[in-house]
Amino acid sequence: MTIHNPIGKLLEELRIGLDRIALFLYGSDDRPRALWHYTSADGLHGILRSSTLRFSHVRFVNDATDGVFGWSTVKQILNESFADTPELLPTLTAAYSYGDNSHDRLQYFVFCLSERSDSLSQWRAYGRGGSGYALCFSTDKLLRCVGVDPSSYDPRRPALLAASCFLAKTSYNKHEMQNALYIGAYTVLDYMKQLEAAQLSTEEKHCAVQHANELFADYLIRSAISFKDPSFSDEGEWRLVVGVRTHGALDDVGPDVQFRVDGDMIKPFVELALDAGGGEPLPITRVMIGPTLKPVISRRALELFLKYAGYDCVVDDSGVPLQA
Repeated sequence: MTIHNPIGKLLEELRIGLDRIALFLYGSDDRPRALWHYTSADGLHGILRSSTLRFSHVRFVNDATDGVFGWSTVKQILNESFADTPELLPTLTAAYSYGDNSHDRLQYFVFCLSERSDSLSQWRAYGRGGSGYALCFSTDKLLRCVGVDPSSYDPRRPALLAASCFLAKTSYNKHEMQNALYIGAYTVLDYMKQLEAAQLSTEEKHCAVQHANELFADYLIRSAISFKDPSFSDEGEWRLVVGVRTHGALDDVGPDVQFRVDGDMIKPFVELALDAGGGEPLPITRVMIGPTLKPVISRRALELFLKYAGYDCVVDDSGVPLQA
């Protein structure tokens, strides 16, 4: 059903309001010029040989509660904060239902990056046995490779439910998230009050409320994906996120989802082939060799491989005094 112009205007104001809150929370407009991807020797080899990035399911990355933690935290904050606001309860219930169903039919996969070079915590996670490397990507060029135009890139409108790829800054600050969720909820509540006062038929009002609930749920999902337990704050993480539509829950994954062995677990992932244009290599400007007991031979081998793969980039050695 088509929404009347006055209601369409209210919906647009609601969307813009939630956009501004997201910008306040994530600060994605201030994305770094370069982002680092920490990986193993096998990961580096695969990325450079195939120009393909592997996106891990958000529930199976190094934080075992990722995704689940964020979504449950979003709902916990809102439930505790608005327990005495009955007029918001129908909106929260609808948004939760919409978000829960989205988690079922749209699985989220992430390619993890960091704004921090030569990070001790990252080497501990990805440089086991002296086999760690960090690839430095030009952020804007990387976005172009995944089909996002940085000149028109709007991090506040990731269109999650359209299964697009977008860049998100990870937040570790629960107080920061609380403030953003408060403002978002009151923005929606204000919209609902204006809607209640409007002269609309029951069908028109129902349609307008449904659209608002979807906007709010989309905002909540974005918040959940971009929030991690504060104990991981040293990572300084940013994420490329892609949504993959499934026919139901994860047990009906569809043809795009693959599986790999990681330690003692089998983990789902998807691969995204990048297009740098004109057969150019990926926008990797530097490669850092992690702490290793074989710095000279590791550098020589890496330099040979980079030349073989068509990359002309700077090679750095980690300055972290971590015994490999």
